Amino acid sequence: MICIFRTENKAAFEEAFVKVLVIAGEMGHLKKVGGISIDGTKIKANASKHKAVSYKHAKKMIGVLEEEVQQLVAKAEEADSKPLEEGLTIPEEIKRRQERIAKLQAAKAAMEERYDVIKQHEQAAYEEKVQEREKRERETGKKPGGKAPKPPSDTPPDTSQFNFTDSDSRIMKAGNGNHFEQAYNGEAAVDTEGSMLLLGGQVTNHANDKEELSATVDSVLDEVRKISDVSADTGFFSAKEIEAVEKKTIDEEGTEVQEGPIVYCAVKKQSHHRTVEDLEQKPDIPPPPPQGASMKEQSDQRSAAHRLQTPEGKATYKKRKETVEPVFGIIKSVIGFRQFLLRGLEKVDTEWSIVKLAYNFKRLHRLWVQQLFPGKLGCWP
Repeated sequence: MICIFRTENKAAFEEAFVKVLVIAGEMGHLKKVGGISIDGTKIKANASKHKAVSYKHAKKMIGVLEEEVQQLVAKAEEADSKPLEEGLTIPEEIKRRQERIAKLQAAKAAMEERYDVIKQHEQAAYEEKVQEREKRERETGKKPGGKAPKPPSDTPPDTSQFNFTDSDSRIMKAGNGNHFEQAYNGEAAVDTEGSMLLLGGQVTNHANDKEELSATVDSVLDEVRKISDVSADTGFFSAKEIEAVEKKTIDEEGTEVQEGPIVYCAVKKQSHHRTVEDLEQKPDIPPPPPQGASMKEQSDQRSAAHRLQTPEGKATYKKRKETVEPVFGIIKSVIGFRQFLLRGLEKVDTEWSIVKLAYNFKRLHRLWVQQLFPGKLGCWP
């Protein structure tokens, strides 16, 4: 009954999630306008990585099993063939292999279907790169340096995977990247204005966060927060995603207008440790993008590096480390949520909604106690 309740009431959980945040705002704990920090964490799926198969291995095993079926058929037709071990029969062994072939073919077809969607995006990116190189060649009269872009492959990468227990889950690097788990990627958007409440988030089965910036920002509803700025680590860096969040346009007078929040995204991995050199005042910071730069150039590494070296960028990015990272620690170590119980991306996303709601209940209670008994929070569990 509990399982059915969870899977059939996602809309109710999402509604309760928003209502808790509205109450937090009415209590004065959540500002209507402010920043958010976002990050993702790997959470175990209700499936074993040993029940997964790669595209390469699936193709190989289909060939091996088909050959064995032919051998068994030939063996059955031979009158003087050597018998099988006691308890084994040729028809049962053929049937067992045919069933395995059918499962592997279904897994192979599922991976190819997924790749067709990925291939469309890769093909568009390839064509864009080709056009850029051709444009530079026309402008300079010289062949552009570097390797020419390659079109996407017609077939999925050999490393593509399919899990027979939970086909939506993926094998992902976990912890500090020292081991792999069958997992999902739980994304979270956290308030950076003092409450540390979860304002949004979703679950994906992407092993990295390159395509999750805009989706995670969009998960924060306008009635919850008017977002002024977004901070994210280097795993989220993508010029395309930054453009989608910032929504820069040019008006009729030729002036640049930014409709979305400003994004502070690290270009390279940031260390939590600050050296003596880091403490010293640095008058020089990376130059901003030139006037009239294209949308892509304004979202490139130089622009991102410049933002993080400004006083505003440093202060904003510092909040990311102090807000979203502790939230994952509380969810996993205090609440004790380290593995999904449901299977399938849609159901797992529902379960993540319950976890976000539970975290906000706990956090809002703590804020309420702190409000009632200032300075005595340590006396309360």
